[in-house]
Amino acid sequence: IVNRNGVAVTQKTDTKLCLIVPKIDEQNNCLELTFPYMTSIRIPLDLKNSEANGFEALMCQSKVCGDRVEGIDCGDNVAEWLSDALCTSGLRLIRQCDNHEKKISKKSTIT
Repeated sequence: IVNRNGVAVTQKTDTKLCLIVPKIDEQNNCLELTFPYMTSIRIPLDLKNSEANGFEALMCQSKVCGDRVEGIDCGDNVAEWLSDALCTSGLRLIRQCDNHEKKISKKSTIT
């Protein structure tokens, strides 16, 4: 989950994150998110069928622990759901790309 600036949201900055319960539904090939007093939402795990189910897969970049990460935006429906659940506008759910390789910056290497 990232904010409108593409920076990862953590439980340290938003303690309500711990109330979101993720569940992998293997039978329906989706990720289901639940939050108290809200209807759950399902996100397809198969990107090929995502668009057919109303999810538009868009490539994007975000920051996780200061590192740039490429990912796939999971769409407006889950973004609205997350923003409603956490009472924070502009949130997005990003799925990390399969081909992601962590690159170590020169400033973080020990010499």
